[in-house]
Amino acid sequence: MPSVIFVCLGNINRSAVAEGLLKKHAPATVVKSAGTGGHFAGNPASPEMRAAAKSVAKVDLSQHRAKKVEVADLEKFDLVIAMDSDNLSHLKSMCPKGHEAKLRLLLPTYAPELEMEDTPDPYFVGGYDKVVSAVETAILGLVKKESLS
Repeated sequence: MPSVIFVCLGNINRSAVAEGLLKKHAPATVVKSAGTGGHFAGNPASPEMRAAAKSVAKVDLSQHRAKKVEVADLEKFDLVIAMDSDNLSHLKSMCPKGHEAKLRLLLPTYAPELEMEDTPDPYFVGGYDKVVSAVETAILGLVKKESLS
């Protein structure tokens, strides 16, 4: 079974909820999340995302703590899924040779029906409930496409 790491900027919103949702929908999968920036390392998921994850998807993010993505993560995990194109570019720039094929962009890869390139960052644009819904749609697509359960 593939292992998965989700990556966004700060690891307090989008990648955190993606991790929680994949744990819910494919509990046997090894899953983590991280941020390309380390400015929130050690912090919990944002209060707004914790509330949205709980109300929209019945996911508890209270134990989440942000971490910064490391080169070792790109080597260790089978799938490295970026939440937006900026973070995907960052991951490509740090990716060790031979691991580039692991990199994916969440929404176009696993929820093309949403017709969205990037997962909106609610830290800047709001819409936490909508972000949780979009990410859950993509997580269900991931579970199906990658045969996770």
